[in-house]
Amino acid sequence: MNIEKPTLADKQAFWKEQLPAFEQHYWLPNHFDFLKFDMDQGNYVLKNGESSFHSEDYDDSAFDRDADDAFHRVNTGWAMWKKAINHSRKLLEGCVVVPVESLRVAMKWMNEDINAAYVSNDGFKELFEHKPLLEKAMVEAARGGNE
Repeated sequence: MNIEKPTLADKQAFWKEQLPAFEQHYWLPNHFDFLKFDMDQGNYVLKNGESSFHSEDYDDSAFDRDADDAFHRVNTGWAMWKKAINHSRKLLEGCVVVPVESLRVAMKWMNEDINAAYVSNDGFKELFEHKPLLEKAMVEAARGGNE
């Protein structure tokens, strides 16, 4: 299996898409006072251009400790955010989110004696073909997916 690696342009497009949501939901927004995002590296760097503060290189001031803490926390959060988004996209690939009520209506129609050949909408023809999967989805939705 040949898996293509994303180009820098692909990564940058993903980063541009995700950065606003990540920064909006990050739990300590004051950390961004110390940081800026580097679109070539794909992570946050300290505004002074260093990759991180090192306590042996700087005096042990509260500012230096806070900046170093922000650097590590934000980049750890960013790495987890990217993984979660990529993982959820892979999970949803090929799936369609359908309201439970729409599934109930579709199941009701399928359980009536309607011949799929007479259904004019192609989408409903596909529903008949996937009836076992729909039935399973309905059972899981009714249980709340707690099995």
